[in-house]
Amino acid sequence: MKSICWLAICDIYLLSYLFVVKFMNMIEIFERIVHYIFNHNYRMATTLSRGCYKGQMQDLWDSFTSPHEVACDACFRKKHMDTMKSSGSKLQVSIKDSLQPVVNDPTKVAELKLAVFVTEHSSNLSIDHLSELIPLLDPKSCVLKKIKLHRTKCSRLQKYVLAPDFTKLLIEEIRDQPFSLIVDESTNEAKISCLALSIRFFSPKKEAIVDTFYRLVPLKNATAENVHKTVKDCLEEDSLDIHKMIGIGTDGANSMVGRTHSLITLLRQDNPEVTLIKCVCHSLHLAASKACDGLPIILDYIVKETHTWFANSPKRMRIYTELYQVLENSVPKKVPGLASTRWLSRLEAVCAILDQWDALKLHFNISATSERCHTAHQLSNAYKDPQNKLYLLFVRKTLREVVIVNKLFQGQNVDITKLTEDLLDMYRNIMQIVVEPGFLSKCPKVNLPNLKYMNYLLPLNVINFGYDFNTFANACPLNDNQIMYVKDRCQKYLLELLNQIQMRLPDNVETLLMLKKLHPAIATSQLKDSIVPIAIKYKSTFTDMDSLENEWNSVSFDQWPESCLKNSVCFWSEVRRKKNSAGEPKYPNISSLALSLFTLPFSNASVERIFSQMNVVHSKLRNRFSVRSVEAILQIRYGLSLQGKSCVNFEPSLGMLKNFNAKGNVESDEDQEEIVSLELD
Repeated sequence: MKSICWLAICDIYLLSYLFVVKFMNMIEIFERIVHYIFNHNYRMATTLSRGCYKGQMQDLWDSFTSPHEVACDACFRKKHMDTMKSSGSKLQVSIKDSLQPVVNDPTKVAELKLAVFVTEHSSNLSIDHLSELIPLLDPKSCVLKKIKLHRTKCSRLQKYVLAPDFTKLLIEEIRDQPFSLIVDESTNEAKISCLALSIRFFSPKKEAIVDTFYRLVPLKNATAENVHKTVKDCLEEDSLDIHKMIGIGTDGANSMVGRTHSLITLLRQDNPEVTLIKCVCHSLHLAASKACDGLPIILDYIVKETHTWFANSPKRMRIYTELYQVLENSVPKKVPGLASTRWLSRLEAVCAILDQWDALKLHFNISATSERCHTAHQLSNAYKDPQNKLYLLFVRKTLREVVIVNKLFQGQNVDITKLTEDLLDMYRNIMQIVVEPGFLSKCPKVNLPNLKYMNYLLPLNVINFGYDFNTFANACPLNDNQIMYVKDRCQKYLLELLNQIQMRLPDNVETLLMLKKLHPAIATSQLKDSIVPIAIKYKSTFTDMDSLENEWNSVSFDQWPESCLKNSVCFWSEVRRKKNSAGEPKYPNISSLALSLFTLPFSNASVERIFSQMNVVHSKLRNRFSVRSVEAILQIRYGLSLQGKSCVNFEPSLGMLKNFNAKGNVESDEDQEEIVSLELD
């Protein structure tokens, strides 16, 4: 009976109170009433907070309140909130928690997974129909029925929910570890200059060196100051310490590597110890291209026009395929075109032409008589000249050496301690064709980049130009003078190739050769040189040289698993995990130095792959994409790859779900289709 009386009193009090203070917010009124009753009867307060009165009070308030009247005095609200905070009631906390939005919403999870699927596989436009098709698959499903995801919402999920979370995970994984940047500039389909940044670091989770996408930023101009400012702004935005940057990789542009005023000179004002490594792949490609300019121009004409002849005519390709099948009983290889951005294209084109020389010779001979085409006559005459085949046989031999090393520097699973030595071995192998062996054998590898060899050249008649060259030279109808002329041109080609490689070798070859000391076979040997000459170049990062030297000498006395001795990164990861009797790292300094040096970038291959992905995303059919949208897509794709996931096993994180309906996302005019917020879709 007492409880019933209390309920009646509460109802009367509530009605009168709503009429008097109808401008107050319903939730605040409810909390004040509960607080008042709580002071008299805790049990009754619990009944009110859990019962059906909450819904009745909302309906009652709506009936007496218009939309424009929902306002209250700021002073009264502040006083009210102070009163509620001072009460310290657990009941108030439970009420506020009940008003928070549900984070783990199955509809949000489904929409985020769909956004990741679209990001990884297709265009944002496809989500318009996909989001309408999915609910039809199961009309009874409450989750599918609530999905409302179109291209505008999908794009904003990519930029403001998914991409920031993947970037945050990347930055957290780097933390305070040393890292290197790979920087390059390119122009997208909209003719906007873009600066791509790839970051290379040691991942404690994977226990491996990770080379992944970092940022894609538009550039107004590619001057040294602008590039430097962009790089610094990106690092500061993500709280990455520029003094932790071990090295930077870039191409040979003056704005990047110039000695007086460039990106590297400006970066060394901030971090004097940063190591510059010019892209070896790009340098070798330019050296080979420059050397080929010294050969007869007809060779370039053969390679380019043979590709163009078939690329622009399916009929010609069909006729040649039928002819080749009669002669060789197989399908002919396509002749690739030359490209400045494809470092291996020249060798591929030369090999394809030489493998089909006789068939191509016959085809162009037939085409010269059947078609009134000047190109066919020119190519027919070029294939009939045996000198051209001699030149191409020699070019194939020398380019193979260059391409093998080029592939090593592009690889992702190579031993970094051996790369510089492989580069110098290739340089010496080419040099020994034209230089006296006695002189070359006395020269240490470290002196090869500055070696003066022009006074020690072999006579032309004793130079070995290769087995295929010599075999064809003996069998072809050329006389001795013609063969000597070809050999003379080939010798000049070799000398120019050596000169170009020597000009483009890294300036710090001596330092890079020291990385060989970190190979497990040398690191575990008791007869080894000091590690201090390497560490002294990074003395601000590794200050305790005595501890570093002691750890370096002690590594050889420990027993290490055979499985880790074959890979340098695996070995030093094992050294990093080694503990002493107190459970503390036994080799913290030397393992940190080794793994930091392994992050040095030896090529721009990773950035070139980023540009390839950028061109796939920002194509001619999708030329309205802003640079920020493309960056978000690349961050999601590379983030999934870094975690070893795909759209199939992706699960949204708590941070993604919390940011799903976050407000304050500034709309941009860069994407005309993105004009509404997430809530409007």
